[in-house]
Formats: sequence, structure tokens, C-alpha cells
Amino acid sequence: MAPLGVGGMGEVYRARDTKLQREVAIKVLPERLARDPQALERFEREARAVAALSHPHILSIHDFGTVDGTAYAVMELLEGETLRDRLAGGALPIRKATEYAVQIADGLAAAHEKGIVHRDLKPENVFVTKDGRVKVLDFGLARQGVAPGADEPEESSPTVSRYTDPGTVLGTVGYMSPEQVRGQTVDHRADVFAFGAILYEMVSGARAFRHASKVETMNAILKEDPLESDATAAVLPPALERIIRHCLEKSPNERFQSARDLAFDLASLAGGATTSGRAALSATPRRRVPLALAAALASATAFGLGYLARAARHTEATEPRPVGQFSRLTEEQGAEQGPSLSPDGKTLLYVTGPAGNRDIWSRRVGGRNPTNLTMDCPRDDYGPAFSPDGEKIAFRSECGGGGIFVMGASGESAKRVTDFGYDPAWSPDGQRLVVATEAVGSPRSRLIVSKLWLVEAVTGARKQISAGDAAQPAWSPHGNRIAYWARAPKGGQRDLWTVAPDGSDPFALTNDRALDWAPVWSSDGSYLYFSSDRGGTMNLWRFPVDERSGRPRGGPEPVGVPAASTGTASLSGNGKVLAYASLERHSSVRTISMDDGRGPLGGTAKSVFTRSGGIAGIAWSPDGTWLVLNDFGRHEEIFLVHPDGTGYRQLVDDTFRNRFPRFSPDGTQIAFYSDRGGGYELWSIRPDGSGLQPITQSAKDLIYAAWAPDGKRLATFDTAGARILIVEVARPLNERIVETLPPLEGTFQGLNDLQWSPDGSTLSISTTRPDGTRVLFGYSFAAKTYRKLAEDAGSTPWFADSKRLLYSRGTQLVLLDTVSGASRDLLPTGMVSAGAGIAGAPSPDGRTLAFVEQTLDGDIWAMTLP
Repeated sequence: MAPLGVGGMGEVYRARDTKLQREVAIKVLPERLARDPQALERFEREARAVAALSHPHILSIHDFGTVDGTAYAVMELLEGETLRDRLAGGALPIRKATEYAVQIADGLAAAHEKGIVHRDLKPENVFVTKDGRVKVLDFGLARQGVAPGADEPEESSPTVSRYTDPGTVLGTVGYMSPEQVRGQTVDHRADVFAFGAILYEMVSGARAFRHASKVETMNAILKEDPLESDATAAVLPPALERIIRHCLEKSPNERFQSARDLAFDLASLAGGATTSGRAALSATPRRRVPLALAAALASATAFGLGYLARAARHTEATEPRPVGQFSRLTEEQGAEQGPSLSPDGKTLLYVTGPAGNRDIWSRRVGGRNPTNLTMDCPRDDYGPAFSPDGEKIAFRSECGGGGIFVMGASGESAKRVTDFGYDPAWSPDGQRLVVATEAVGSPRSRLIVSKLWLVEAVTGARKQISAGDAAQPAWSPHGNRIAYWARAPKGGQRDLWTVAPDGSDPFALTNDRALDWAPVWSSDGSYLYFSSDRGGTMNLWRFPVDERSGRPRGGPEPVGVPAASTGTASLSGNGKVLAYASLERHSSVRTISMDDGRGPLGGTAKSVFTRSGGIAGIAWSPDGTWLVLNDFGRHEEIFLVHPDGTGYRQLVDDTFRNRFPRFSPDGTQIAFYSDRGGGYELWSIRPDGSGLQPITQSAKDLIYAAWAPDGKRLATFDTAGARILIVEVARPLNERIVETLPPLEGTFQGLNDLQWSPDGSTLSISTTRPDGTRVLFGYSFAAKTYRKLAEDAGSTPWFADSKRLLYSRGTQLVLLDTVSGASRDLLPTGMVSAGAGIAGAPSPDGRTLAFVEQTLDGDIWAMTLP
């Protein structure tokens, strides 16, 4: 190891992680902390919470613990400098300061939403990497220091106590909030105050509160306004000045009440932080703000939600930025998705409701009284699309066997047009519809090849126009091209395409690892808007396109709307309004006592691990000491935690899609599927993070890895051939596929899970039909036949007796006896939030049930364009 630095809070070393072959930083904590049981317990608790955040703007913690009485934390190694070092040269340009501020606020928001408060935010604890990414350091770690003396003038020395109870002081003088100075109770709003002091320092080059002694500095925090005492405010854009003042309010009740609101206002000011964290304000130096920009920012102050959308060309010339305003159009409980605007931009259609009974709602833009247009159907209705004249609505309904329907603009006279199809899009003349043959729930988990069909809106006459995969079509405003997105034949790549309406001349607009989906045309056909994670998180982008040829006129450009994650979008026919779904997903791993599934569940569920974003799978180690899970976001990581939430260990952290890990029966390996070799193949890694190697090298596209109880075979699914394969691990790598099971019964469009029973007799298979219904089958290896076990069944882990298994249904986990067919709900009513997704697994001894609850919140927002 090589020393990197030393300070009052310990020593930091550069080290090499030999298991995962990466450089890391190791912080050895002070001896006084390791000797204090309460402080050490708090350090471990908060380190677990920070490690679980896995946020791009928070320093990642890989591991922590104690060895021979020495407490340590293993962290990611950063290359760059602290913000304090960056500020040594004076104030930053407004653009750069706002760019950094957006990233800091995003990190704070993610932590605050998990109940973690920094308490000591300052430039020393903000790191700027060489590529411009900002990381917040030392988040929530327990600290203990010496109270400052009045004769110590340096404001950067910490004044820290072990607790945040009233009467104690915690923070760094110069960045402490008034309530910290007074020794009052501290919450997340203290971080907002410190953030304001840092933002002031970035744009002015001076400390917000700096006097000869700490006592005088503390007095200034209580009484002074730095913007009133110098000329900084006179040269600041009004909207930025307002944000700083709002952060530095003396009363916490008068500040921003959440870092998420703060991040939203900053992103609006900055033109929406692009998902890579680079903001889009003008690069013009702070003291030479153009009048047009100043006026736009002044307007942003008046409306509170001003926005400068970045539209940087991939040439030396820069196109003028479109200036717009944001407004929230829906605010119901749960997630509102699938927006469709009327041609005049005055009416919004959207989809909301619990799974199994989603409905299409209509409301006037800016109105408060939505109308349910499809309340007569007890099944899902979704995918609404206004006709070009605004008189009709095409949509998908699962009623009456499912299909594409057309109804009047107020929900009257619904008529079936086809008995198949999803995501209808109208031709400009309103005579035809283009539909896809696969519904898109999540763009990350599509399995089948979807086709495009043209359908006459009146007669229902149809014609297939695509050969390869194609989903979520969008017809260009002059009828020249149809845009769509497609998954690559192998692996998880998703790209944008355009094609002529007769199916000729398909052309790929993108061809990279980014997930690009949900295209929609601008009203003049010059741009294609879409959602993409190419900047780091899912946000809106646009492509300048020649509508006649479907070829690009430049590279993809970030729109960067303020949203944790975007879904589908819609543009009004007059081109004045862009509506989009702003989505936020949260996951919680919980455990509850269980008497082998035979009696009622005991006690209440305990939350042991939480994370922003999705968790896709959960499984136990054979000895019951670990849970293995995978994150379902931009970086699909595999990690371990103990059932009590301790011992967080990240096994796979890279840019590949690593999915659905499962322990081998002897506990020595974890199998998963990944596209790290191009297409999806099976891979394995040891629980300590070493030994990453392929299990298959088949040139197929394999998903899921279900271990046989002997540990010598696995079952997997070939997406191209739609067949289940048996893999024999002991054979040479390219000869391991030894058996192909009979084809699955009926038509299905997705596979949800594969699990091998402990006695080796049965393989449980959860599939999805084209109408979205999930069906659970059991394959008998002895009889070589399938038997339907249950309807509406998701993940399917087995109990040790090989007779019972667990499956998910809505917000419930169901215990199924596969012999008698009897089933019963396991979770008490109300334990899982309405509309949440759930997956669970019983411990090997049947005494504990672990499950993941995923909640999705979302609203429809509108951006008014010039």
C-alpha cells in the first residue's frame, strides 16, 4: 500500500484489490473511534447505508470492518482534486459552478431520501475527478473531534460531536447551519445551508462566513447575509442568486425543504443537468452574462421553473437553446405514465392504476379533474394515442381477449380494430395505424422479436412491414418515415431505427451500448426525441434527423429534463408542448420470520437494505448466511449482504448487464447471465469476488441460470430459439450444452424465472403471455412433459421438500403446494405498498422469508417549448 494522506480522521492509503483487480483507497480510522463501541457501531451502520446508495455522485464504499482492533473502510479510488484545491485559483465560471452544484445536490438528495445526513459538507469533502464528475466524500461516517477553542481562527477545522442531540455541536465552522451553531437538533436542511455556503464560495471566490475567530464566524452565521455585504449579488444571474439566498435562510423552515427540490431548481437553471452530470449553461464568464441569457434567467426567477435546454451541436457552431417552462400535469398516488398530448396541446391522456386494471385518463393541461375513459373495462387499458385531428384515441386493451381499439376523444364508442398489437401510432392522414407485436414494460427486459404491422383504422386490414425486431413505433409528421427501437439479436443492446412506411430502407440511427428507446418526432419532423441512459441515468435526448431519408443530421443531443428517470414522451401537434413521464424507483429488501411456510408469519417485516433504483432478483446462499442480489439500473451490479443487512459486498461492478445471480448448491460459486462477451452467456464468480469466468460459450443468447441440486448442471433459456437448455458444467466450455427440452406450451412473449426443485425432479418456469398474463409451468424430467401450476405467477423459488414453491402475484407472495394445487397468501394484507412489485425467497431452513419490494412513483410533466 502507498500512503495518500493523513488527517485528524485517520490515514488514507492507495491499495490494490487483488480479487477484483482494481485500485482502491483504504481509510484507517483513528484508534479513538475503534475503541468507542457506540461510535464504531454508528460508523458501521451508516457505512452500510452509504454503501447501499451506489450513487454516481457519492464516494462508493466497497467494504469495511475491523482487523486486530483497527477499523477501516475500503473505498473507490478517485483521480483528481478536492473542490477546496479547485477554489484555490479563485471563483469558478457560473457555468462550471452550476454544473458542480447540480451534481452535489443530486448526491445529497439520494442520501437524504435514505435518511442519511452529511452534517459536515464543505469543499474539502467534495471531490472533482479528472473527467469533471463530482463526488461527495465522508458521507454520514461517525466522527469525533476536539471542540474548537476561541483562539483557533481556521474555519475549516471540524467541530464535531458524537451525537446530534440538542445541546451538542457538529459540523465545520464556516459551513455550519445556524441550528448547528446553537447546538439544536440537526436534520437534512443543515446540509442545504452548507450547500448554499459552498455554492456562494464557488461563484464569488470568497468564504460566505469568514472572520478572525471561530466565535465571530459563528456569530456571522447567525446574523449576516453574505450577499448583502459584497458585490457578488450584482453580477449573479437573478435565478442563481435566489437559489443561494434560499439555501442560506437562517430558519430551516424557510430553506429548500429537500435537496431534491434544490437539485430540480438548479437543473432547471442549468438547462437540465445532462445525465452525465455536465450542465448546459453558457460558458460565458460570470461577469459577461449576455443580456438575452440574463433576461431568460430573470424570467426563470419569476416562474420558479425556468429552463434552458441544452442543444449543443456536434460542430463548432452552437444552435440557440430553446427556452421553456416546466409544470407538473399529474400528481396522483403511484405512477402516471404513457402521456399522449392532443394536437393543440390542451388535453393530456395518461395511464395509471394498479397492475391488472390500469386505465386511460384524460385531463385538461393545467386542470385538476381527470376523467377515466376506460372504467368499463376490468382489465388493463394503456398505450393511448390521439389521432392527428384530435377526434379519436387509439389504445391497447386487454378486455375481450385483447387488441387495438379506437374510441372517441371523450371515451365514447370504443371499437376493436385488431386482435393483436401494442403502442399504436397514427399516420399523419389519420387513416392507418402502425403497431408493434410486443408490449414494452421495461426496455431492459425484452425477450421476443417484435414486428411492425400497418393496420387500416376503419377496415382493420393489415400488413407486416418489418423483418427484424421493432418496438414502440412513431410515424413522422409528414409520413415519410416510421421511427422505432430494436434490441440487437444478441445481448442487451437497444438502438433507434427509422424505416419507410412500406418496410423498405431500414436505417440504424444508433449503434452503441446505450439503451435508447421510446422515440417521438418533433412537430416539424426535424428532431427525434427519445429516452436514453447514454449519459448515466435515463433522461430525454434528441436526434437531428432528415425526415425524408431517416438519416441523422448530427449526433444525439441531451435535452436533460429535471427527472430522476424518464419514461415515454409526447409532443403536441403544434410543437409547443413536450409531455414526459418523470419516474422514480425505490427498492427495499425485507425479512420476516416464517415457520417453514406452514404457519402464519411471525411479527413484522424488517427492512434490512434499501436502494434507489430497481433490484431484480434475490436468492439465498445454501448455508443461509448471505443474500445475493442484482441492481437493475445503468450499472447492473451483483452484490451480497447478510440477512440482517450487514456485510455489503459488491462482486461485479462494470458497464455490462449482469443479471439474476444464483448460488451453486455447495455455495462456492454464483452463476448469473451477462452480456460481457457480446451476447448473453452464463458466467460465474466466487462469493469473495474472485474467479470470474464464463460457464457457456455457445454463440446463443442465454438468460437465467438455474442450478441442478447436484451442482453439475444448470438450466438456461435460449431467447433466439425459445427453448430451455441443460448445461453440463464438467464438459469443455464449448461443449457444455447437452440437452434441449421440448418447446414450451402455447404462445408466450417473455420468461420471468427458472428454478430447479431441490430433489431434481422438476423445473419451474414462469412465462408471460402476449396479453401480459403470467403462467407458471412445471417440467417433469421423468415424464418429459409440462404441467400448468398457476396463473399470474412470477418468481418461483422452491422449499426444501420439493413439493412447495413460492411465487409472486401482484403485491403478494403465494405458497403453492404443487402436488395438491392448494395455495395461500403469505404476507399480511397491507404489508406491501399498493402497486409495488415483489419477489421473495425462503431461507434454506424455511425459517425466514426475504423479499424485495419495489415501488415506482411518477408524474407527467410538461415542458413548454418556444
